[in-house]
Amino acid sequence: MCEFVCAVIAHYRYRTLITKCTILVVDDEVDILAILEDVLTLHGFNVVTANSVKKAQSQLETNKIDLIISDVMMPDTRGTEFRQFVQNDSRYHSIPFVFMTGFTPVSDPLTGYILGKPFDFERLMGIIDKALENTRCEWDK
Repeated sequence: MCEFVCAVIAHYRYRTLITKCTILVVDDEVDILAILEDVLTLHGFNVVTANSVKKAQSQLETNKIDLIISDVMMPDTRGTEFRQFVQNDSRYHSIPFVFMTGFTPVSDPLTGYILGKPFDFERLMGIIDKALENTRCEWDK
């Protein structure tokens, strides 16, 4: 009997250490933001959106973000510059970063996770799964 009760207690303690993942989606196209917010929410994520890099930086200040998905080409600041900001800030440098792009600009070589637009939602979920595999947050796989 103790084995069962101990196992339940251990499982409960482990589950309380796991939190729901929060994804920050950054894109100047509001339709893309709305679609991704709907899809990611249906998969069990908390979703925070920003239609500019400036707003994304503000979201980083006020939310605990587990993953960033950002467009590359935006009017105010490029996604590559935003990623550089994230990597250079000790508070955020460990957050996985996924680029969304309709093309790969020659002047901004992209590294890491890259999702083409229009994107395949299966591929999106595969990239998210890979990016978050070493975190302590959870979602509906």
